[in-house]
Amino acid sequence: MFGSSFFKIAFFVSIGLAMGCATTKKIAPPLTLEGSSQSLQPGDIVNTRTGKTISRQTLIDDLSEAKVIYVGETHTDIEDHRIQKEIIEGLYQQNPHLIIAMEMFPRGAQSALDQYSQGMIDETKFLEKTDWNVVWGYPFQLYRGILSWARDRQLKMVGLNAPPAVVRKIARDGVSSLSPKDREQIAAKMNFADFAHRAYVKQQYEQHLKGNIKNFESFYEAQLAWEETMAETLAEILNSTNPADRIVVLLGKGHIVHKFGVPQRTLDKVVHEYKTIIPIPVDYSDRSIDPHIADYIWVTKKSTEFKHPRMLGVMVNASAGEKGLEVMGVIPDSAADKAGIKKGDILHKLDGSTINGIEDIHKAMTQKDKTTHKLVIERRGKELELPVTFLPGKN
Repeated sequence: MFGSSFFKIAFFVSIGLAMGCATTKKIAPPLTLEGSSQSLQPGDIVNTRTGKTISRQTLIDDLSEAKVIYVGETHTDIEDHRIQKEIIEGLYQQNPHLIIAMEMFPRGAQSALDQYSQGMIDETKFLEKTDWNVVWGYPFQLYRGILSWARDRQLKMVGLNAPPAVVRKIARDGVSSLSPKDREQIAAKMNFADFAHRAYVKQQYEQHLKGNIKNFESFYEAQLAWEETMAETLAEILNSTNPADRIVVLLGKGHIVHKFGVPQRTLDKVVHEYKTIIPIPVDYSDRSIDPHIADYIWVTKKSTEFKHPRMLGVMVNASAGEKGLEVMGVIPDSAADKAGIKKGDILHKLDGSTINGIEDIHKAMTQKDKTTHKLVIERRGKELELPVTFLPGKN
């Protein structure tokens, strides 16, 4: 359902999907909640328990009763981030004791988050200290509105995640392969016995990922490391907050659907009240929405993927190994497409440097003064060098 949220174990180096056009268009059935015939339109907010459409104010009132509010996102969707900000602003008007907890930052970035929220460093220094382009990689423009708004009010911002490099190691070789130092950077306990969650992850793996990821078991362990670490961090926050505090959690939709990801794992550690809300675009491919995916659904306009001019335009396995990164898909008309990169290619070197992980690609793509990059790939056992060109002055 929300495979693109699967933790950057498989990750779009490009931001934005190209939609194909057909000569004849089929009229899509209306978007509905499963079991209901009511056609949903952009702006509709649905309480999935009752199946009824509610007002924005009713939503905010309902969410305000919970200690933790999970607001899902497709990382590149502009509308999702707009709705996140609208919900945060509404909750703040009800209760200014808000904490913003985010998947986008690892726990090790907490010092920089504190300095930024307190006005001790500016945005440029903040991005440098958190190593945004390497650790997260999605354009900061998508998150600036929320983060700067929270900073203006000096709200507490918390990084929830495990270090991406450690999770990649798990995806390749499993948790047992970690050094003691690396093992300390993820959740101490991980629940492998949630079979519904395992089935959901396996479905996403089979449909979207695979590639050169060694096996499903290591992939699933990486998934759990990510979610359990976020849950552990949230539990620590819950154990130290004041009764008036409310926590808004921003994270990918795939982490909260059916609640058996981060929400349930946090609840297993600390008893508390929580709510989940997921934005769903009106052009959502599954025209009948499963009411169990979240407590609330907010219907948005058509998918509005953010497109960045200096993104390569490939989907790759982020679990790099000795063989490099395997290309799982190429975005039409992207820099990668124009350079001749194809699905199945293995990315070996960029500008003479070995590609050991997705961060090596991010670093090269953010060199604003460089318009052409030399990419060495392997295709059917043969090594090729391809020039990748961007327009000058784009960033």
